[in-house]
Amino acid sequence: MMETTFTYDRQVSGKTFVGRLSERECLKNSLRAGENVALYDIPKTGKASLLRQSLLELSIEGFKYTTVEISLLSLRSTDEFLNKVSEALISAVTHTQEEKDRLRSEFLHELTPEAVFELPVELARITGSHIIVLLFEFQNLLKVKDGDIFLKAYEKHVSAPQCSWIWVGSQVNGMKLIFEKHKFFYRDVRIIRLSTIPYKEAEKYILKGFLTNGKVIENELLAHIYDILKGNIYYLNHFAAICDALSRGFITDAVAQESLLSLLSIHEPRFMSMLYDLTDFQIDLLHAVIDGHTKFSAAEVIQSYHLNSSANVKRLKEALCKKEIISFDDNSGFGVQDFINMADVMKRRDPRMIAQVDTILQFPGCGYARFGGAQSTSSTGYGVLLFDTNAMPNTDRQSIGTNSTDAPIFWLAEILLNYAEACAELGSITDNDLNISINLLRDRVGMPHLTTAVAADPANNMGVSNIIWEIRRERRVELMYCNNDRYY
Repeated sequence: MMETTFTYDRQVSGKTFVGRLSERECLKNSLRAGENVALYDIPKTGKASLLRQSLLELSIEGFKYTTVEISLLSLRSTDEFLNKVSEALISAVTHTQEEKDRLRSEFLHELTPEAVFELPVELARITGSHIIVLLFEFQNLLKVKDGDIFLKAYEKHVSAPQCSWIWVGSQVNGMKLIFEKHKFFYRDVRIIRLSTIPYKEAEKYILKGFLTNGKVIENELLAHIYDILKGNIYYLNHFAAICDALSRGFITDAVAQESLLSLLSIHEPRFMSMLYDLTDFQIDLLHAVIDGHTKFSAAEVIQSYHLNSSANVKRLKEALCKKEIISFDDNSGFGVQDFINMADVMKRRDPRMIAQVDTILQFPGCGYARFGGAQSTSSTGYGVLLFDTNAMPNTDRQSIGTNSTDAPIFWLAEILLNYAEACAELGSITDNDLNISINLLRDRVGMPHLTTAVAADPANNMGVSNIIWEIRRERRVELMYCNNDRYY
């Protein structure tokens, strides 16, 4: 991909950092006061960038500190934790092996939890610098043997004002278990959750980035994309970078649509990995969540999604929480962990898409049994819903190699599309021609009317006029799964 001003693949600070003023002030105030902080949200929401920007601002403001960064991603034991923390702390304040040996001899006669947890206090005293220890993927500590016992010992040694512990986690349910359910460090921690970046801030940043590269996007279209991506700055940056690469100037609806599809395609392997790790029952519950249900133990939901019983629903909810796919709260509310998923994208696209494509990705070896029977799969991951109807028995709806519904030979939609394209090929097409053809199809699903004044699409590489290109796009949408009838 070409060079872009939109950064999504690494931590950012300074001019490329967007928003989060309240979180930054809260974090800086906590560190100045020698408090500890728990910071958790799903991956790619800007936690590390928030820390980087806040620490940069503290440094500019004259606050003297020393940071120690430790990843617990592959943590296997509490002994490994003690080794990681002690080595990182000593390395942060020394330059030679002799200095390291001296500090180990003075403060770490034995590698006990007490000695390691008090080490930041001793180092702060020696250096005169506030010690800030950042522990990334902190939820993994609860997964090791006797992790809960270790945490109880840990929380007795974190109240010294000379140092601050920052516990960072990207598994929300695991972090909630530590800090909200078990209430470890209850009196000695400030929990910071990331809020959505307001649209105006995101708009200003993205418009400025496009303008820097000579690109323009309409505010209304950008607002629509912001809504689809729910203000997630990672996805917004990634989307903008794709648009930047695809467009030569004006970013059209078609470019935005292609960029969204590219974004979804890029993240498909992650969705595949998630699905491979789920049982059929867990996928059924996930489908119920995506379909908008909240009362999962209701008889109708249990029957429709083949969840067996309310007791099984409880087990499924716990399993999905443990796998960090969904968060459920104490009031039976829920939230899908990732901001982007098939249903969110499809619900905000042309309604003809959601009428033809399943909202659950399904791949060979990881299919989806919509009715509890045979699994359907697709080499692309997109399942077919076209010709499916609730009026048929489930046995007919999932049969393979046969179709119990009438098979259309010729569509009214195709006649209308042919008429519009013929008018366009003759060079005499008018808005009225579109109103009596394609716009009848768009009216059926509540889409705005197509007019002859269509913007140029940078993806048009066929040497045809803008209106013919758009009519052929309509054919692809309307006749998506109709062999020999759509334009490829």
